[in-house]
Amino acid sequence: MNSSQPHPYLWVAHPLAAQFSFPDRVADRFLVRATHIWQDTRPEEPPPFAEPIPSFLFPYLRLFSHQLHLPNLYGTIELEGSLVPLLKNAPIDRQGNLYPTLQEVWSEASPTRQMYWLWQILNLWTPLKESGVASTLLVPENVRVEGWRVRVLEFHRDLPATDRAEEEPSSIARQLSAAAVAVVSDASPATLLQLAQSWEPLLPDANAAIASFLEEIIIFLKTEGLALTTIANALNADLLNQASQYPLRVTVTGATEQGRIPTHNEDSCYPIAADLIANGTQWQDRLSSHFAIVCDGIGGHEGGEVASQMAVQSLKLQARALLAEIAEDPEVMTPDLVKEQLAATIRIANNAIASRNDQQGRESQRRMATTLVMTLQLPQQIATSNGGTRNSHELYLAHVGDSRAYWITTHYCQQLTVDDDVVTREVCRARSLEHKAQQRPDARALTQALGTRNAELLRPTVQRLIIEEDGVLLLCSDGLSDGDVVEESWSAVIPDAIRGKISLEAALKELIRRANEKNGQDNISGVATLYGIMPQNPVLVNLAELPKGSAQKAIEIEKPLETAEEELPVEEEVAPVEASAMPARAVEETETGILEEEDSGEGIGWVIKLLLLTALVGVMVLLLRWQIQTDQESETPASSPTPEQVEPETPSSSPFSEPGDSE
Repeated sequence: MNSSQPHPYLWVAHPLAAQFSFPDRVADRFLVRATHIWQDTRPEEPPPFAEPIPSFLFPYLRLFSHQLHLPNLYGTIELEGSLVPLLKNAPIDRQGNLYPTLQEVWSEASPTRQMYWLWQILNLWTPLKESGVASTLLVPENVRVEGWRVRVLEFHRDLPATDRAEEEPSSIARQLSAAAVAVVSDASPATLLQLAQSWEPLLPDANAAIASFLEEIIIFLKTEGLALTTIANALNADLLNQASQYPLRVTVTGATEQGRIPTHNEDSCYPIAADLIANGTQWQDRLSSHFAIVCDGIGGHEGGEVASQMAVQSLKLQARALLAEIAEDPEVMTPDLVKEQLAATIRIANNAIASRNDQQGRESQRRMATTLVMTLQLPQQIATSNGGTRNSHELYLAHVGDSRAYWITTHYCQQLTVDDDVVTREVCRARSLEHKAQQRPDARALTQALGTRNAELLRPTVQRLIIEEDGVLLLCSDGLSDGDVVEESWSAVIPDAIRGKISLEAALKELIRRANEKNGQDNISGVATLYGIMPQNPVLVNLAELPKGSAQKAIEIEKPLETAEEELPVEEEVAPVEASAMPARAVEETETGILEEEDSGEGIGWVIKLLLLTALVGVMVLLLRWQIQTDQESETPASSPTPEQVEPETPSSSPFSEPGDSE
């Protein structure tokens, strides 16, 4: 998020802003679009801000890494002697309108989304509490939503703002006492009891599937002495149960390119075309349907190239082992435990690269290293009432460095990661505002990468997401994200891929082409995964028009639900099959959105059509004979041949093993 230009709309977190209305202009720079919403007409210039930064604004800086949900401090302006914070990354859309509050759209949301919103709020409680602004989550007007994502408008302090390094002037505290970001002088620390009370108005409009459970969660929040982790795990269990009600389709494609200027490619990623083509019979439990990774090597030829490849291979092996463990263990792992395991795998990869550096005597800037962004769709099996299981729809995202992840739907593009660079470090330590830190000559220098130092000093960021809408998860190196290529280009290509108008492979190639034009000085890599949960309409397939050789794979990784008609009120695309009869087949999506089975031979489709046509002709001939020879002795016609149904052979190797992989 660091390299993007500031959002054109700012939230002015002070009651004095209410005196301005469109089209007023403040300080000959900020155009008033609506009450408390201003637009910076000169975003290329540094915004005004107070120095030193007042300590009551520190939470906006220290929580900078949580900007997926929280606003950031853009600058400050003085109005009538009061210091007024200007916030960017506030929940304002591109038309300058506030996103709705959670309460406004609560009744329209699915049970999964309702639970997901509450789970996000509960997970924001601890970091906000530690910064003294947990009261932020207790004000309904302050908690807003953009699709699946909870977003906060501004901070509310729990206690009078104090800081050991700097005492805030009492005059500022009094001036801001009525503001949403201000000190509430007589406030007490926010409590879980207050959070429970803020959730109670949601009960009447809660979806029937979760209403009784929400009542239980509210009781838990009111129970004195009950640990927050216990409540969060209980909420998570029901969230997974709701999310697993839907089947999950996965389409994945990946590519890496040297770029116009570089003489070699230090990026590595998985899966790419070669990986997907090699797995001609890619089953629902193949690694590439669950795991994706992009690494950007550092250290020059024979350095960064080696480091990125080592990281990819190490993490592939460890991801396969974790998936195999999940497949054998029916116990559902909590998000915290999974995060710890993923962080441990990253540290193992880090130590492998660091050890190679030590063996080769590489020191300081000569040490090879790599960035990392990876995802693991964890197929934890959620038990059903009839003894079956369903995929939990969990998606774990981990990153180190400045390789990024984006979640893109037909409506929005959301950057999920925050770069590990000097800018982020300076802002999180409350030393500088973002725009000022970006002026440093070392602004984009990485503060951590795999292989530069011992694992004990590595702090990978691991997040847990729930797949509850159709969208594309894009992992990319900075060669693709630099210059806001993704932010500027996503709407022209990704929605068409989601709607099936173009292939995901074509969409990724177009993004890479645009990045090569703008960022050709760097290697460019990306892995795009399209997740689908909504039912698809049946498509008539003209096999003669299917192009060959696509390097994109689509996989339905959900077993057919035995109780599909009861649990999913949607139209079935195919005749229901017993879960044990046939595993879901891998399919290939072409440029026209038509699906072709991967494991069919090149001419199998035509053979089946020919057999069906022959059978039809045979039936017509028999009917004609019966009419002509009515006086003759009737005889039983030979049964017409039926096309042979070929059921793919279940691989005998480990379910997550792939050709060419070695332990």
